[in-house]
Amino acid sequence: MSVSPTPALPKFVRVTGIRNQRFVEFDFAVGEPELFVELILPLDHFAAFCADNQVVQLDEAAAARIDADKQQWRMGDSQIVQHA
Repeated sequence: MSVSPTPALPKFVRVTGIRNQRFVEFDFAVGEPELFVELILPLDHFAAFCADNQVVQLDEAAAARIDADKQQWRMGDSQIVQHA
């Protein structure tokens, strides 16, 4: 029986802050950018982390969509976000 390889899931990074000019605060997601963990790494380690994981950097538009979706779920109001 042959087993087909599992396709690699995309990995996403959203920088949320820089602390003391030494550390990067960021959200990291695998597969779905809406489901993420918050991480912090030194600047040079962050660059290596992104390269090693071949991440997609989320732009402002994608970040705004994620924030709006999160707000909709938090508030439970279907009128807050309407996807086109």
